[in-house]
Amino acid sequence: MARTRTGTELIDDSYLRADLVGATDRHPRVSVLRYVNQGCTELYDLLVEARGRAYFRATPSTITTSANTTRYALPSAFYRLISIRVSGRGGYCLDTFDPQDEPMLRDPSVTAEKPTRYELQPGYVELLPLHRGSLSIIVDYVPVFTDIADSSGTFDGINGWEQYVVEFAAREMLLKDGEKSDASDCTQKMAALAMRIGKLAPKRDAFRAERVKNVRGGQGYGRW
Repeated sequence: MARTRTGTELIDDSYLRADLVGATDRHPRVSVLRYVNQGCTELYDLLVEARGRAYFRATPSTITTSANTTRYALPSAFYRLISIRVSGRGGYCLDTFDPQDEPMLRDPSVTAEKPTRYELQPGYVELLPLHRGSLSIIVDYVPVFTDIADSSGTFDGINGWEQYVVEFAAREMLLKDGEKSDASDCTQKMAALAMRIGKLAPKRDAFRAERVKNVRGGQGYGRW
């Protein structure tokens, strides 16, 4: 069962951890909430690595291809890719391309029924080579972390890992107050928590690697 905590609880725990309960004049709740969200983004990255990207997957996005087009917009919430695949009967996952493949793949005179390679670009994905329209391309991805609100937002600490967020926010308050020794203690506890989280990674699926290299080339369109 998830260990869900509200923004309010995380803020209150941060004041308590820093021994600053009631110090809202020096450290307004809105400022502590900002620290909490900064800590959440760090913890989110650690958990994505430890639990595997698929654990945090969003609802897959569908791209409908257009003829003579290779560049398509990614979802606005896109953060990390899990896979890109051609949907339908005979569907398959696309591979990234090597630099030596690029000149041929980008040659406008080279076309294929379906794309076989992709390249991620800021906000976009390029599907190569030139291909026909009306294909459904499924983009499976991890979304960006969304900031939580003071009272209505929640964060899933999974197994008490939200303590990392509390330590982060407490450290920022202590640093602002010039309490470097106490802030250093928070940093050490964050490092210990990060190590514990990291140890989960090799055990999440011991029999399966996260990435599998395709050595036979894309379906229906061999390696250059």
